Amino acid sequence: MFVSTKDLPAPIRSALSSVGYKRADVEVTTGTEYAMVEGSAMTVGRKGFVVAVNLHSGANQLASGAWGGPNPADRRQVDLDKEYRPLPVGGAVILGERGYKGCFARVRVHPDNLAKLIPATEAITERERGIIASVCGLNSKGRRDEWEMWEVAPSDVEFDALVARGYLTRNKRGAIGKTTKGKNARGGDDDRWGDGAIRAQRKAW
Repeated sequence: MFVSTKDLPAPIRSALSSVGYKRADVEVTTGTEYAMVEGSAMTVGRKGFVVAVNLHSGANQLASGAWGGPNPADRRQVDLDKEYRPLPVGGAVILGERGYKGCFARVRVHPDNLAKLIPATEAITERERGIIASVCGLNSKGRRDEWEMWEVAPSDVEFDALVARGYLTRNKRGAIGKTTKGKNARGGDDDRWGDGAIRAQRKAW
């Protein structure tokens, strides 16, 4: 699930800011434990980090890894510590890496805290979900190729309705874009709505 950064609790926003996270939204997952090694960097020019956040007091604690990830000569806790620690109800953890090409992060919260972060939901049709999935998962050419194979391609009326409801954006030149709400509505990459995986419903639409 993605959540707009501005809608997160202040302690999480502050912790994200402290590591240089500047994106409009962030992926939020749930769990009851975490391991430091989950914040290890995977590429040269970047280093991993883990930020433990106290949702009540607002305090946070940063642990950083080595540049480029695990290094036998630089035994950083983040890169080598595989022990799983409990994630308390009143806490959250930010896992990510930063350096070359900016900061990437995801937030993990205890399942009991997730309800406070979930945006309000509304009914959405499978066709609408398919349109959103195409926009979120394909570039402009890929979308055109995909929609040419539909029985009825998406119309301007449908786009306008999805823009009005906050699932898509449209700029002054008419280009369609994705939103945080749209990312959540399309479904995950593991299901049939992820990244253009909508072949089975083409003719039905």
